[in-house]
Order: sequence, then structure tokens, then C-alpha cells
Amino acid sequence: MLKWLGSPIIVLCFAQAVTAQTEPTQAEKDAWAKDPKAQILESSPCKKVTWLTESEAKLPAAEKGIHTALGWYGRGFIEGATYMIGDKALKAAGDFGLSVDVVAAHITTYCYGNPNGTPADAVQDLLLKVLQTAK
Repeated sequence: MLKWLGSPIIVLCFAQAVTAQTEPTQAEKDAWAKDPKAQILESSPCKKVTWLTESEAKLPAAEKGIHTALGWYGRGFIEGATYMIGDKALKAAGDFGLSVDVVAAHITTYCYGNPNGTPADAVQDLLLKVLQTAK
């Protein structure tokens, strides 16, 4: 029992360390300003998306525009893809529980682990996870 009690503390400490991202350098901000791909949220570097989502972390849910935009984008992409694939995929997506917040959380988590990726990569990763649950 004592071993079990220590696990959440370790996990919480690790989670706290993971969420502490560094501020982007001025060179990164300048590069993002010049890169046409970085002007579109879906193709922006994950490091930029992480920085943006962290900047709105303390805001009320209704004011989290980046979080909401990522969630709706990802959810729409997955719903469209599963619709095109067929009934099994649609059922898997429904069973998976793809709310806007779930999708946005997946994108954010993916971006923490893959700073050179993009939100589009994160959505494709989530789509594969959804499709793996199809029976």
C-alpha cells in the first residue's frame, strides 16, 4: 500500500516539470513571424503552439481561443476522416469520446513531446489511435 501512495506524488511532480516550457527565443519568434506556415495554427511548430496554449492557461475556459480552435479543428478533421472511412470508424470515434477538450488536450500533449511537430501531426496521431480501437 505504501508503494501505491508514492506513485501519484512522483507522477504529479513529473507532470509539473513537463508543463514548465521555456519562453521561445527572439530568433524563434522572428522566424515564426516570417514563416507563412507558422501563421496558420495547424501548420505552426508545436513549440509555438505550446507557448500559445500556456499563455492562456490561467484564463477562464470561455477565453481559451487557441485551445478551442485546436479542439474544433482536430475534431472536425477526425469526424470527416472517419465519415469517409465508414461505419466502423465512425463508431470508434463516437466510442472514443472526442470532445473538443479531449482533442485539444491530445494536441497539447503531443506538442509537448514533439516540439518540432505540428498540430496536424498530432491530429493524425489521434486519428490513428481512434482507428486502432475500431472493432
